[in-house]
Amino acid sequence: MLMHSRPLAKLLVWLPLLFLFSGAAERKIALEPLEIAMLTAITPGAVETARGSNRNSKKGLAAPVRLVSVLHDKKALAGIHDVQLQGRYAYVAGKGPGGTIEEGMGSFAIIDITDPRKPVITGRITEEITNGETVLLDGDICYLGSNHFWSVDIRDKHHPKVLCKIEDPAIKSINGMVRLGSYVYAASKSGHITVFDIRDPKAPKLAAVFRTKGNFGSPHDIDRWDDQRVVVVNIRANKGEEQLRVYKVSAKGGEPLPPEQWVLEGTLDDQRLRGANRVRVRDNVAFVMGNKGYSVGAVALSQTGGSPVLSDWFSTTEDPRYRSCGMDLAGEVMIADVVGPICETGDTFARERMSAPLAANDLIAIMSAGAYGAVMASSYNTRPLVPEVLVDGNRFAVTRRRPTYEEILAAETLPDWLLG
Repeated sequence: MLMHSRPLAKLLVWLPLLFLFSGAAERKIALEPLEIAMLTAITPGAVETARGSNRNSKKGLAAPVRLVSVLHDKKALAGIHDVQLQGRYAYVAGKGPGGTIEEGMGSFAIIDITDPRKPVITGRITEEITNGETVLLDGDICYLGSNHFWSVDIRDKHHPKVLCKIEDPAIKSINGMVRLGSYVYAASKSGHITVFDIRDPKAPKLAAVFRTKGNFGSPHDIDRWDDQRVVVVNIRANKGEEQLRVYKVSAKGGEPLPPEQWVLEGTLDDQRLRGANRVRVRDNVAFVMGNKGYSVGAVALSQTGGSPVLSDWFSTTEDPRYRSCGMDLAGEVMIADVVGPICETGDTFARERMSAPLAANDLIAIMSAGAYGAVMASSYNTRPLVPEVLVDGNRFAVTRRRPTYEEILAAETLPDWLLG
């Protein structure tokens, strides 16, 4: 059985539209061609899943999409603001109805996305969370940022439980977080970066506060570049102000440097990145998402101390109804048609299925074929019949072996008058 596939690429996800980009990386910072699968939340209390396709162009990605499924919940998905993926689950933070920051409002939800056509909310917290703006996954723990810092136990996907809540005047409007070693660095829209000690996940502690200076008044997200450096983006940058900064924040041993010893290693001012809301770093590339419509910039980071450079920029729409709030890079996928070895249009088992990357000689399992099993099989085009295997728990036996080519041809004869 063969996989007739489109090339591999990175998954790129964001809210209110969570785009799952798949295609081929022509260069490390280019996604071309582009296939799109979307898990979207474009209205308060709604999560929608859709798919479409398009080819990248400098003019942007104006791809039509087709709706696959819709998931509504006015409380669990109220004011959706950020998402992260882990396995077959999506973890979503919400600011409350209408995206308010009113104390006492907010939400946290766990969504099973095994089948994108049927996303299901498995667990939620709607009474304790206030103004949930961002999530950070760490194994069985999910950290949630708002005007407070929360530690949530997510081992039970049906009953997530708040373990700890840190309140401090220095913690305000946390919009993005990243882990370096035993510490979480949180970007706050109020103009500072807070550092939390998470060596005890059930009882994290506020370790340090760094106030950004100059033309960087609203750091909105932060991501790890390496063991010592982070990349931070600024959403409210006007002309002449920086959209991105690179800081050295940690010593080689993993301990955070005191805030007064942080080193500003690079900045970027490019007006195409105005509204920079999210950043995800892979290798030496920072993918920066803007909240004006759906736009993503690919920023090349310099290992030798040079300034970051915007190398590629993708924009889908400036539709004012849509504002992107969250983004996640989720590894590599393959969008594939699962087909047989015969050059016939009917020799197709599935179309446009998302799977892990596959290569020649890999095996896949088709769990159900309905009536199209061995009873309807044939040796068309001299293809040997597949063997039949009976399975019982951890036992199996071949009940009909695969015939050899000699056995197939042995049943055929040619009349003398053809042999001449």
